[in-house]
Parts: sequence; structure tokens; C-alpha cells
Amino acid sequence: MHLGWSSRTYPLDAADFADVPDYDGPDIPKSELPDDEVVLLIRKGAPDMLLRGRDAVERAGDATVDVRIVFVPTIAKWNLLFTLARFLRNRRRYEGSGVYHISTEAMRQMGLERAVRTLACPHKRGNSDRISKMRKLEASLKERGYDDSRPINVMLCRSRGCEDSLRQGHHRISACIACGVQKMAVHFSAAGALPRCLKRLVGKPRLRMDVLRSSLESHFGLPIDKLVPVDTKGIQSDFIVVPEPGGRFIVKLVSDEQNARKLAELCRRIDPEEAPRLLNGGEPAEVGGRYLMAFEYGRGKGFSSSLSIAARMAPAIIVPVLVAGALVIDVAVMHTACGERSLVAWFQFGCAFVSSALMFILAALDRRCRAAYSAFAYLFLSMAAYELMRDVYNLMPRWISWTVVAVILSVGVGYVFAHRRSFALGLRRLVSSRSFNALPFGLGSIWIVSKILSIRAVWETQPLSSDAVRVVKHVVEEGTELFGYVMVLCWAVSAFVSVLTREGRRE
Repeated sequence: MHLGWSSRTYPLDAADFADVPDYDGPDIPKSELPDDEVVLLIRKGAPDMLLRGRDAVERAGDATVDVRIVFVPTIAKWNLLFTLARFLRNRRRYEGSGVYHISTEAMRQMGLERAVRTLACPHKRGNSDRISKMRKLEASLKERGYDDSRPINVMLCRSRGCEDSLRQGHHRISACIACGVQKMAVHFSAAGALPRCLKRLVGKPRLRMDVLRSSLESHFGLPIDKLVPVDTKGIQSDFIVVPEPGGRFIVKLVSDEQNARKLAELCRRIDPEEAPRLLNGGEPAEVGGRYLMAFEYGRGKGFSSSLSIAARMAPAIIVPVLVAGALVIDVAVMHTACGERSLVAWFQFGCAFVSSALMFILAALDRRCRAAYSAFAYLFLSMAAYELMRDVYNLMPRWISWTVVAVILSVGVGYVFAHRRSFALGLRRLVSSRSFNALPFGLGSIWIVSKILSIRAVWETQPLSSDAVRVVKHVVEEGTELFGYVMVLCWAVSAFVSVLTREGRRE
């Protein structure tokens, strides 16, 4: 059975579950259910049921209990398009049957709002006067309190198929906070959810900046303008770096408490002179089922700091210098204009081959991630073989080159399929490696940008002879490809070091 889980637990009033029946349907495997103490099930066309936690609800009495919500998706597990596209997902959306009560301040702290609406900044839609409606809402709340017949609506797994998000009630939350209303009614809706293996790739804990500011102020007691810039109210982030005279502050949002404490312990093991100072006594602050950590770093002095800065700037300096130097040598010194056996051609082959070798080494060292590393290794090997046969030794027809590339890729696909169980973990590690953005930029330069710049009609518009057009077009094309290959190599080296460093820390 494919079940979706809410991305966080909700502190709901335990008294609301007195009339919620216990689940009495077919047995659900434990692997399909979360480990939370209280689990609520919602289904289309059926009443909400308590899957687990009746004892915890009874012990809580009039207090609150943290509830994880499980739902039966109306969108098939394989139908990623309907899960991710809003206008398609809303066609399959359904509402849960129960209405529950939650703290207004807890709703604000959980960061479910897509925007914080106030009287001064209501949502504008058409010509409707939202300011007057907000005033009427606040007046009604002050006079009669919250109307439970109009609960706010939280849609489960709405953002990217994995993060819960507030669907209706943005104005009501702000109005309740302004009027001092402590409790509000909430009900839940759902449609689809990404498979859990994909959630690990795309799901990242995030909070709106204005919610983050209030959380920092309440948990850390620091001047918030010092930690979070005031001109970023519309930004969502889970990693913020704010420069300060003499140091910098980093705020990190972690998905679970265990990982937060591992991160804190890792920071304590760093050299005391370079170690960050954890604020709030080093304890993570819980915000909406996620854990907020704040660090203060010194600027860093001496040779190690300079070396660190140089390492970060190396790709930005080395890539253009290497590409420009190779082009100048080929054109001005060797007079090959990036032809056969040119320095540029050898560099292209070398970058692709070294990238492939690094991925093969990772595949040999780590069996748990062998399939993902091998996939990139065979891809880079096919690129290296093509460059060797077409640009370095251009002695054979194009169809032979493409045949060799197809054979290498076919062997790679077969190998990856045979070890497919190790693909997901390796892909997550590579995607989370530093400088991963360099890979799509590099491949785009090799396969797309270089082909666009090599269109002969573009260069024939210039006042050049036919031979000059051919030379210029070829130099630009090969230079762009070399830029892409060097970017790919930079990412491969970064991923190689990142994976080995991660393994070393685990050991």
C-alpha cells in the first residue's frame, strides 16, 4: 500500500481525538508507517481514524499531542506529473473529515505559510477590497473569537510532493495573532506524495525568512537584524550566511534532531581556534518539527584561512586561464587552430578520462553506491572515447565513433541495471556534493552551447573570408567544449573529495 506522510508532526489538542475511532481496516505493514507515537489516517470518502497512539492521547488529557498524519494518495505512485503540477494535483485533492485545534503561534512557527498576510499587506486579488475584509475579520475575532466552522486548511505534501503547505488561512493566522486568539481550527487535505526514495533527493527543510526571524528572536534572544538581513522577507532558505565585522553568523535548519546533534558534535571536534561557537548553549531549537541551529564563526587568520579562500576561488581562476592558455598556444604558437592532435583536443580527452577514472575509483571503493558512480563513469568514458577518435586521431568515419560510444553506454546501462539497488544512495551523495551545479553547466557547454556557437551562418555575417570563418568557428566551438570539460573535471574532483571525506568522518 502506497501511503503519504505529513512532512512534520502537528501539536493538536488531545481532546479532539475522543470521537476519532481507532483504525479497524486491513493490516498495514510497519514499513509503510512512520515511527511516531501518534499517527492519524485520512482517506477520501472515509472518516479519519487513529492508526496508533490511543494511550498517548488519553494520557495527554487536555494538553496537546504531536500527531503525524498519514494519508492514502489519490494519485498513483508513478504519476509524478500530477504530484508535482499544481493545477493537475488539485483535481485529485480531497479533504479529511476531522477538524482539530492547534495553537495559533505554533502554526506561525511551523512555517507552513507561503506568505505572511497582515492588515498592511493583504493578498490582492482583482478589485476586491482586502483591507476592509481584514478589518472585518479582526473585528469578528475580537468580538466572537474563532469560528470553528471555518477551519484553516493544510495540504499535505503540497510543495514538491513532499512538504506540507498552508492552502487556506493565511489572513486568519495573522488576524488571530494580532487579536490574541490562542487556538484555531484546522483540517487537512491531500492528493499525492512523492515516493520516499525521491523525497530524500528533492525534499529540503525550509522556513520563510520572516518566520525564521521570529524563531531566532524567541529561541536565541539575539538582535535579529544582526543575524538575518531585513531586506529578504520573501526568501525561503535553510542556510544563511550573514557577514559581520570580525566574524560571521550561520543559521542551519536540520530536518531531525539526530542529525542536528551530529552536526553540533562535529563542530565541537574542530580545532578550538577555528571551531564555531554554537549559540543557545549548543542545543538545537525545535521549530515546527525541524531543528534550528545558529553558529558564530571568526573571520579566520593566517595561512590556513588564505589557503581556504584560494581553494574556493581556484575553479573561477583555473578554468578561464586554462581554456584561454590552451587556445592561445594552439592558435598562436602551434598554428593548429584546434585541429587534430592539438593541445585543446588532448585537454578535452584528458578531462573526460580523468573524470571517468575518479568515478570508477569511487565505484570500486564503495559497493553501496556502485551503480550511481558507474553511471557517471561510463558516461564520461564514452565522451573521452569520442574525443580521442574524432578530435585527437581523426582517422575514421563518424559512424565508427558513434558505434564505440553506443557500445560503452550499453555496457554501462547493463552494469547499472544489474546493480540498480545501489543507485539511489550514490545519486544522493553526488547531487549533494559541493560544486554539483558545475556538472550541468559543463555538460550544457559541451552538448548545447558549443553547437550553437558553431553555426556557420552566425559567423558568415561577419566581414571574414571563407577560410577565416571556418577557423574562427572551429576555435570558438572547441574552446567552449574545453570549458565544459574542465567544469566537468572540477565537479568530478570535488565529488571525489567530498565522498571520501564523508566516508572518513563516518569511520
